Amino acid sequence: MDKYLYHFFHKWIDIGSNISVHIPKDKNLWPEKWTNTEYKNYSLLESIKLNEVKNSNFFDLLNKRVSQRDKLKNNKICLINLSHILKCAYGEIIDITGRVHRTSPSGGARYSLEIYLIIFKDTEDIRAGFYHYNIKYHTLEPLRFKNFSKEEVKSFNGYEFVHTANGIICITSVFDRSTRKYGSVGYKLILLEAGHVGQNICIAGVEKDVSFCGLGRSNNILIENEIGINSLNESVVYTMAF
Repeated sequence: MDKYLYHFFHKWIDIGSNISVHIPKDKNLWPEKWTNTEYKNYSLLESIKLNEVKNSNFFDLLNKRVSQRDKLKNNKICLINLSHILKCAYGEIIDITGRVHRTSPSGGARYSLEIYLIIFKDTEDIRAGFYHYNIKYHTLEPLRFKNFSKEEVKSFNGYEFVHTANGIICITSVFDRSTRKYGSVGYKLILLEAGHVGQNICIAGVEKDVSFCGLGRSNNILIENEIGINSLNESVVYTMAF
Protein backbone atom coordinates (compact mmCIF):
# COMPACT_ATOMS: atom_id res chain seq x y z
CA MET A 1 0.00 0.00 0.00
CA ASP A 2 2.90 2.35 0.79
CA LYS A 3 4.05 2.21 -2.82
CA TYR A 4 0.69 3.11 -4.27
CA LEU A 5 0.14 6.04 -1.89
CA TYR A 6 3.25 7.97 -2.97
CA HIS A 7 2.70 7.06 -6.63
CA PHE A 8 -0.89 8.31 -6.47
CA PHE A 9 0.31 11.57 -4.93
CA HIS A 10 2.99 12.05 -7.59
CA LYS A 11 0.64 11.42 -10.52
CA TRP A 12 -2.17 13.49 -8.98
CA ILE A 13 0.15 16.52 -9.03
CA ASP A 14 0.72 16.04 -12.78
CA ILE A 15 -2.92 15.43 -13.63
CA GLY A 16 -4.21 18.09 -11.25
CA SER A 17 -1.70 20.74 -12.29
CA ASN A 18 -4.38 22.50 -14.35
CA ILE A 19 -6.54 22.82 -11.25
CA SER A 20 -4.43 25.47 -9.55
CA VAL A 21 -4.61 29.02 -8.35
CA HIS A 22 -4.89 31.63 -11.09
CA ILE A 23 -1.69 33.69 -11.32
CA PRO A 24 -2.13 36.90 -13.36
CA LYS A 25 0.63 37.68 -15.86
CA ASP A 26 0.68 41.27 -14.64
CA LYS A 27 2.78 41.16 -11.45
CA ASN A 28 1.18 44.41 -10.31
CA LEU A 29 -1.97 42.39 -9.67
CA TRP A 30 -0.22 39.96 -7.33
CA PRO A 31 -0.99 40.30 -3.61
CA GLU A 32 1.92 41.42 -1.44
CA LYS A 33 2.08 38.06 0.33
CA TRP A 34 3.12 36.47 -2.99
CA THR A 35 6.14 38.73 -3.41
CA ASN A 36 7.50 39.72 -0.01
CA THR A 37 10.39 37.74 1.47
CA GLU A 38 9.70 36.54 5.00
CA TYR A 39 12.29 36.05 7.75
CA LYS A 40 12.20 34.48 11.19
CA ASN A 41 14.06 36.07 14.12
CA TYR A 42 14.71 35.10 17.73
CA SER A 43 15.59 37.74 20.32
CA LEU A 44 15.65 35.65 23.49
CA LEU A 45 19.44 35.93 23.78
CA GLU A 46 22.11 38.04 22.15
CA SER A 47 22.85 37.00 18.57
CA ILE A 48 26.32 35.82 17.56
CA LYS A 49 27.76 37.72 14.61
CA LEU A 50 29.10 35.42 11.88
CA ASN A 51 32.05 36.14 9.64
CA GLU A 52 31.50 37.35 6.09
CA VAL A 53 32.42 34.92 3.30
CA LYS A 54 35.57 36.10 1.52
CA ASN A 55 38.00 34.68 -1.04
CA SER A 56 35.74 31.76 -1.92
CA ASN A 57 35.51 30.55 -5.51
CA PHE A 58 32.44 28.50 -4.67
CA PHE A 59 30.64 31.48 -3.12
CA ASP A 60 31.52 33.53 -6.18
CA LEU A 61 29.72 30.94 -8.33
CA LEU A 62 26.72 30.99 -6.00
CA ASN A 63 26.68 34.76 -6.17
CA LYS A 64 26.41 34.60 -9.97
CA ARG A 65 23.68 31.97 -9.97
CA VAL A 66 20.38 33.58 -10.81
CA SER A 67 17.39 32.47 -12.87
CA GLN A 68 17.50 34.83 -15.85
CA ARG A 69 14.68 33.80 -18.14
CA ASP A 70 15.61 36.29 -20.84
CA LYS A 71 19.12 34.80 -21.17
CA LEU A 72 17.97 31.29 -22.07
CA LYS A 73 17.59 32.03 -25.78
CA ASN A 74 21.19 33.32 -25.92
CA ASN A 75 22.78 30.24 -24.33
CA LYS A 76 25.74 28.80 -26.22
CA ILE A 77 25.06 25.06 -26.17
CA CYS A 78 27.83 22.72 -27.26
CA LEU A 79 28.95 19.20 -26.44
CA ILE A 80 31.90 20.39 -24.32
CA ASN A 81 29.65 22.48 -22.07
CA LEU A 82 27.00 19.79 -21.76
CA SER A 83 29.66 17.19 -20.92
CA HIS A 84 30.91 19.36 -18.06
CA ILE A 85 27.43 20.18 -16.76
CA LEU A 86 26.16 16.58 -16.83
CA LYS A 87 29.28 15.22 -15.15
CA CYS A 88 29.00 17.83 -12.39
CA ALA A 89 25.26 17.21 -12.09
CA TYR A 90 25.20 13.49 -11.38
CA GLY A 91 28.34 11.89 -12.73
CA GLU A 92 30.27 9.08 -11.11
CA ILE A 93 33.45 10.00 -9.28
CA ILE A 94 36.09 8.00 -7.42
CA ASP A 95 37.41 9.26 -4.09
CA ILE A 96 40.92 8.74 -2.70
CA THR A 97 39.89 5.39 -1.18
CA GLY A 98 38.72 4.08 -4.54
CA ARG A 99 35.04 4.25 -3.60
CA VAL A 100 32.73 5.01 -6.52
CA HIS A 101 29.96 7.49 -5.78
CA ARG A 102 28.19 10.46 -7.39
CA THR A 103 28.61 14.22 -7.40
CA SER A 104 25.41 14.62 -5.36
CA PRO A 105 24.24 12.90 -2.16
CA SER A 106 21.63 10.16 -2.35
CA GLY A 107 19.72 8.57 0.52
CA GLY A 108 21.29 5.16 1.12
CA ALA A 109 23.32 5.61 -2.10
CA ARG A 110 20.30 4.29 -4.00
CA TYR A 111 20.82 6.75 -6.91
CA SER A 112 17.29 6.53 -8.23
CA LEU A 113 17.57 9.37 -10.74
CA GLU A 114 18.10 9.42 -14.51
CA ILE A 115 18.72 12.43 -16.72
CA TYR A 116 17.23 13.06 -20.16
CA LEU A 117 17.63 16.02 -22.48
CA ILE A 118 15.17 17.43 -24.99
CA ILE A 119 17.14 19.67 -27.34
CA PHE A 120 14.85 21.91 -29.38
CA LYS A 121 17.43 23.38 -31.77
CA ASP A 122 20.38 22.02 -33.72
CA THR A 123 23.77 23.24 -32.55
CA GLU A 124 27.18 22.90 -34.18
CA ASP A 125 27.75 19.45 -32.72
CA ILE A 126 24.37 18.26 -31.35
CA ARG A 127 21.23 17.53 -33.33
CA ALA A 128 17.79 18.42 -32.01
CA GLY A 129 16.01 15.49 -30.41
CA PHE A 130 15.75 13.32 -27.31
CA TYR A 131 18.78 12.07 -25.36
CA HIS A 132 19.64 10.03 -22.26
CA TYR A 133 22.71 10.66 -20.13
CA ASN A 134 24.51 7.36 -19.51
CA ILE A 135 26.02 7.95 -16.09
CA LYS A 136 28.23 4.86 -15.94
CA TYR A 137 30.01 5.53 -19.22
CA HIS A 138 29.55 9.34 -19.30
CA THR A 139 27.99 9.29 -22.74
CA LEU A 140 25.04 11.03 -24.35
CA GLU A 141 22.73 8.43 -25.89
CA PRO A 142 20.47 9.66 -28.71
CA LEU A 143 16.98 8.24 -28.35
CA ARG A 144 15.45 9.96 -31.35
CA PHE A 145 16.34 12.93 -33.54
CA LYS A 146 13.50 15.34 -34.25
CA ASN A 147 12.86 18.74 -35.82
CA PHE A 148 10.50 20.49 -33.40
CA SER A 149 7.79 22.86 -34.56
CA LYS A 150 6.93 25.91 -32.44
CA GLU A 151 3.69 24.23 -31.39
CA GLU A 152 5.53 21.10 -30.28
CA VAL A 153 7.99 23.13 -28.21
CA LYS A 154 5.10 24.94 -26.54
CA SER A 155 3.40 21.64 -25.73
CA PHE A 156 6.21 20.63 -23.36
CA ASN A 157 5.76 23.63 -21.07
CA GLY A 158 3.34 26.53 -20.77
CA TYR A 159 5.87 29.16 -19.69
CA GLU A 160 6.56 31.58 -22.55
CA PHE A 161 10.27 31.91 -21.75
CA VAL A 162 10.71 28.16 -22.33
CA HIS A 163 9.41 28.48 -25.89
CA THR A 164 12.58 30.33 -26.97
CA ALA A 165 14.95 28.20 -24.88
CA ASN A 166 17.39 25.67 -26.36
CA GLY A 167 15.85 22.75 -24.53
CA ILE A 168 14.88 21.08 -21.28
CA ILE A 169 16.80 18.82 -18.91
CA CYS A 170 14.43 16.23 -17.47
CA ILE A 171 15.34 14.54 -14.19
CA THR A 172 13.36 11.35 -13.69
CA SER A 173 13.28 8.77 -10.92
CA VAL A 174 13.11 5.00 -11.09
CA PHE A 175 11.16 4.99 -7.84
CA ASP A 176 11.76 1.38 -6.83
CA ARG A 177 15.50 1.90 -6.45
CA SER A 178 14.78 3.96 -3.35
CA THR A 179 11.36 2.76 -2.19
CA ARG A 180 12.33 -0.92 -2.14
CA LYS A 181 14.54 -0.04 0.83
CA TYR A 182 12.80 2.94 2.41
CA GLY A 183 9.14 2.60 1.44
CA SER A 184 7.30 5.90 1.05
CA VAL A 185 10.12 7.73 2.86
CA GLY A 186 12.15 6.87 -0.23
CA TYR A 187 9.92 9.24 -2.22
CA LYS A 188 10.98 12.14 0.00
CA LEU A 189 14.63 11.13 -0.43
CA ILE A 190 14.15 11.10 -4.21
CA LEU A 191 12.89 14.69 -4.22
CA LEU A 192 15.78 15.81 -2.01
CA GLU A 193 18.22 14.12 -4.37
CA ALA A 194 16.67 15.83 -7.40
CA GLY A 195 17.13 19.18 -5.65
CA HIS A 196 20.83 18.46 -5.12
CA VAL A 197 21.25 17.56 -8.79
CA GLY A 198 19.38 20.67 -9.89
CA GLN A 199 21.68 22.90 -7.86
CA ASN A 200 24.73 21.14 -9.32
CA ILE A 201 23.38 21.86 -12.79
CA CYS A 202 22.88 25.54 -11.99
CA ILE A 203 26.38 25.99 -10.54
CA ALA A 204 28.07 24.06 -13.36
CA GLY A 205 26.08 26.21 -15.78
CA VAL A 206 27.48 29.36 -14.17
CA GLU A 207 31.00 28.02 -14.78
CA LYS A 208 30.24 27.53 -18.48
CA ASP A 209 28.08 30.65 -18.88
CA VAL A 210 24.97 28.57 -19.56
CA SER A 211 21.81 29.78 -17.83
CA PHE A 212 19.30 27.36 -16.32
CA CYS A 213 15.82 27.94 -14.94
CA GLY A 214 14.14 25.37 -12.73
CA LEU A 215 10.54 24.76 -13.76
CA GLY A 216 7.77 24.33 -11.22
CA ARG A 217 5.84 22.23 -13.68
CA SER A 218 5.96 20.85 -17.21
CA ASN A 219 3.81 18.54 -19.29
CA ASN A 220 5.38 15.52 -17.62
CA ILE A 221 2.96 13.01 -19.12
CA LEU A 222 3.90 14.16 -22.63
CA ILE A 223 7.62 14.13 -21.78
CA GLU A 224 7.42 10.58 -20.44
CA ASN A 225 5.61 9.41 -23.56
CA GLU A 226 8.10 11.12 -25.87
CA ILE A 227 11.21 9.71 -24.19
CA GLY A 228 9.54 6.30 -23.92
CA ILE A 229 9.46 5.54 -20.21
CA ASN A 230 6.80 3.65 -18.27
CA SER A 231 5.46 6.22 -15.82
CA LEU A 232 4.42 3.49 -13.39
CA ASN A 233 8.09 2.67 -12.80
CA GLU A 234 9.90 5.87 -13.82
CA SER A 235 8.55 9.39 -13.88
CA VAL A 236 9.66 13.00 -14.23
CA VAL A 237 10.38 14.72 -10.89
CA TYR A 238 12.13 17.93 -12.03
CA THR A 239 12.63 19.83 -15.28
CA MET A 240 15.00 22.69 -16.07
CA ALA A 241 15.08 24.94 -19.13
CA PHE A 242 18.38 26.02 -20.67
